[in-house]
Amino acid sequence: MNQHGKEIEALTLKINKARRNLREGTREWKEKTGSPYIDYALRLENKHLDGCVLLPDRLELLKLLPKKALCCEVGTDQGRFARQIIKSCFPKELVIVDISFERFEYDEFREVDVQGAAKTYEMDSVECLSSFPERYFDWIYIDGDHSYEGAKRDLNIAMNKVKNEGYIVCNDYTTWSVSSMTKCGVARAVNEFCLNFNWKFVYFALQGNMYYDVAIKRLY
Repeated sequence: MNQHGKEIEALTLKINKARRNLREGTREWKEKTGSPYIDYALRLENKHLDGCVLLPDRLELLKLLPKKALCCEVGTDQGRFARQIIKSCFPKELVIVDISFERFEYDEFREVDVQGAAKTYEMDSVECLSSFPERYFDWIYIDGDHSYEGAKRDLNIAMNKVKNEGYIVCNDYTTWSVSSMTKCGVARAVNEFCLNFNWKFVYFALQGNMYYDVAIKRLY
């Protein structure tokens, strides 16, 4: 075996050891706390999925959201998906809120937002959305705090800020992040939200590493 092969073998052993340690740790967590480490997503009823459209990715989902609308992105990081929102949806107004804009690519964004539709707010998402009137937005895209508590918090405020026929879209609808090896509470929060407040899935967008997007709206 050459040097490269030996390095790959060593990395494989390292990853497998980490996997075993994680499995043992989550088992011990359940034994000590009485609950699973992963945020389990509750089962939805058929009515919450009836008519849901499966899409290849979130860019296709964007094409189906209202155009020239009042919309909001919660959590933007570098602003790359915000640029896709501008390109696909031509929003009348795009509110972009994040706890920090240190990584935001302002120059690239200005090249896309030539009409000046976007407004940035460096602050807590709930505090920001609370400042807008009830039923203000046509849709809100949530990509902020991915913990169960954080996603639930954003969903609860977004519910009152979208129009009666409006959409809430949640990024990273999953229970586990394969890239960071951490639990993700978005799927649990979304399912509980739909069950508790009578919302349904409208679009489900796939992603190669299982970081799905889901668009939901009120179930009448």
